[in-house]
Amino acid sequence: MDSESARRLAVAKLNQIHPCGSLPEWVDRAVTIGGARSAGGEWKVDFILFEKEPLGVGERWSLINGSRVLLRLNPARGNEMVVLTRGSKTEPVVVFSVLVDPSTAEVSVLRDSEFAELNADDYEVIV
Repeated sequence: MDSESARRLAVAKLNQIHPCGSLPEWVDRAVTIGGARSAGGEWKVDFILFEKEPLGVGERWSLINGSRVLLRLNPARGNEMVVLTRGSKTEPVVVFSVLVDPSTAEVSVLRDSEFAELNADDYEVIV
């Protein structure tokens, strides 16, 4: 099983627990989904929110291939570059996390949140 298959199973589990229309509309524009293999070979998939921080000069949030990324203008070249690390002062907030067994496609929920209790004004949301 590859990371994209694990991601699809994780999204399906989120939609099973929080059916379409039950999540605040801003969540889809704020959540970043990341995944990595655990030592045991399972895929751990996290749904992450980033707390609002002031953007630097020439920075903006954007969606690229369905992923939320921070872009920064390179004034010397006039193009935008993806910011890989920014030195954030806050840790990302994991709002939903699952473990996907690649041999059985079983999805176990590690963390779930009450999305309705989250305030969009506290997180970076792409407009």
